[in-house]
Amino acid sequence: ARIRQHLIRSGDRTYHIYRGDLHRHTENSPDGGAEGSLLDAYRYALDAAAMDYLMVTDHNDGQREYDWWQREKSNDLFRVGEAFVGLYGYERSVGYPNGHRNVFFTKRGVRPLDIFERRGPGGQDTPNSGELLYPYLRINGGICFSHTSGTGMGTDWRDNDPQLEPLVEIFQ
Repeated sequence: ARIRQHLIRSGDRTYHIYRGDLHRHTENSPDGGAEGSLLDAYRYALDAAAMDYLMVTDHNDGQREYDWWQREKSNDLFRVGEAFVGLYGYERSVGYPNGHRNVFFTKRGVRPLDIFERRGPGGQDTPNSGELLYPYLRINGGICFSHTSGTGMGTDWRDNDPQLEPLVEIFQ
């Protein structure tokens, strides 16, 4: 209650503190099983942690159409007016140098971007981010943010658009 009542005034603006999670996995991610089900994620955010928002970011949205649909629907089912909002997003999981990025949209219905681009005469799939991801975000009104930058999931910051990638995850 104290956090929610705290206000910061700067000039003619008033700011509030909102509590939430922008990087939560479920059993739909290869490494998320220990974190529980999609239902568990929302119930924890609402009941145990009293969060204001939650963004479930399963790797490549579980890599199945059904996982994407289920997460989108859950955002709407668990919304509690303006008191709790499920955010639309997923984790785009591409190895270094493209990096893992959490992708966020303000609206429902934007499908995850395929992590591969066809290249070369052999048609081998090659992961790609910048030249595919940033146009996709512009068209769909999204942003992204890099995370876990100290590991093999990190990001080569030369592949960056500050307008579309204004944040970075410091702690996971």
